[in-house]
Amino acid sequence: MDDVGGKLKKAVLLFAAGEAILIGGAVALYLGVFQPQLQSARLARDEAVRTGVALQARARAVEARYALTVMDVPAAKLAAGDVHAALLGLAERVPAERAQEAAEVKQLVDRAVLVEGALDVDPNAARKDLEVLEAKLAALYPAYGAAPK
Repeated sequence: MDDVGGKLKKAVLLFAAGEAILIGGAVALYLGVFQPQLQSARLARDEAVRTGVALQARARAVEARYALTVMDVPAAKLAAGDVHAALLGLAERVPAERAQEAAEVKQLVDRAVLVEGALDVDPNAARKDLEVLEAKLAALYPAYGAAPK
């Protein structure tokens, strides 16, 4: 009977050791392989979201410029307001460690405020500022398939 108890104790210890090795391997696999991949996917997703917001702002800037071309100031004001709102949203999405990008987006927000103020006073200046704003957004956030930054 003692022989069976000793073998059972040995089997339980071997099973526990095997489980510990299996769990340790799973944790190592998660930390070494999956966690870096998840982080990389999060960063790519965040970049894609910022690019999408920038593309929306660019589209609305083009719409505002067109509205100014046909002298539709109310439509230009609406589009310029949307540009400003999109840029504020973009500024909130820029990670703290990307200080250069955050500073550039802040400048674009300031330019959008100037555009909104210039729509009634000087539509030509507002149109040129919208053009500059759109170009800077295109340089900062190129569309997918475009040349890298």
